Amino acid sequence: MVFGAQNSTNYVVFEHTDSTVPHSSQMSGILLFKKRYRDYPYYPVISFCSKSDRFVHEIADILKKRNFRLAELYNYRVKDNRVREGFTQISRIDLNGKKNLEKWLKEIGFQSPKHLKKIGMYWK
Repeated sequence: MVFGAQNSTNYVVFEHTDSTVPHSSQMSGILLFKKRYRDYPYYPVISFCSKSDRFVHEIADILKKRNFRLAELYNYRVKDNRVREGFTQISRIDLNGKKNLEKWLKEIGFQSPKHLKKIGMYWK
């Protein structure tokens, strides 16, 4: 998987492009830290989404084979006023929690050291 990234306050955005998947050549994702039950962001979530449920299934299968724990949602509607129908249908994978982030950093990682610095700011 090839990831390019942009940083923001408490998340890192990355995209993966695969021209072999019909109808959707792009999958985007985000690493964020949720507040959950505290006053500061601490709980890591890595989330991927795509319009192609087939592509999301393929990524989910790869991650499951690597023993990541996933939350999967397929073909659900998200409000989107930019389109005529008023919604967009997407599929999504979430890797929740510290263990998944540790495993991700160990096995896959991020390309840029600045992303690790961001993680260090929010993850104790």
